[in-house]
Amino acid sequence: MWKTGKLDVKLIACSDQFIHCAIYSVDGNLSHWMSVIYAQNQLVNRKKLWLDIKNCASSIQGPWMVIGDFNIVLTVADRAGGTPVQPAEFYDLVCMMDEIGLYEHDTRGSHFTWSNKHTNGVIYSRIDIVICNKEWFLNYPKCEVEVLNPHISDLSPLRIKLLDTHTNMNSWNREEVGRPMYVLWRKLKRLQPILRGLNRRVTAGIQKIQESRIQLEQAQHLLAGDMFNQDYIQTVKY
Repeated sequence: MWKTGKLDVKLIACSDQFIHCAIYSVDGNLSHWMSVIYAQNQLVNRKKLWLDIKNCASSIQGPWMVIGDFNIVLTVADRAGGTPVQPAEFYDLVCMMDEIGLYEHDTRGSHFTWSNKHTNGVIYSRIDIVICNKEWFLNYPKCEVEVLNPHISDLSPLRIKLLDTHTNMNSWNREEVGRPMYVLWRKLKRLQPILRGLNRRVTAGIQKIQESRIQLEQAQHLLAGDMFNQDYIQTVKY
């Protein structure tokens, strides 16, 4: 889902494990490339995915982000609990990244993005990953990737934030002729829809959902500080 008034998304290639798209701005210029991943569990099937990503790389010019559920970690430190990770599990992924020049993006929030949600034998893994080429880091130096709380899911969603003041600044900077106070009034009037959006009242139902989310986030914050505490696990689970 995207705002069609701001972006034009064109499908370039896809399989049962990825969707590769070119993202254009409304003026027709290429903004960036985006590949969304949902890797299979089996190692042999993931090898096909890494090959597909390498094939996409051959035609990439410009910023490129690969994001999603890779179903494997990048390092042995990306799993806590359960069977220790063996380097052979992520060897092919790391080799693919090295070969075509993709690098893991820093994230904010929890390090782990998945949990089996068990009370006993709990496992945490960082399998939802964002990797980018060097052009991405050069063009979007202020990009932020945030690992959100999972809420009722076993996976934590990832939120990508790009510094986007283009639309508001264009509205504010549009030239007006007249006395200074008139110019200021006209600029503020154009920004009214944006300002109204920032001050919208929430309904009672939405307010209740927000309160529940706050309680869940507080519980998950406690669990993040003591990940194997069975009481905290139970509280988050139910």
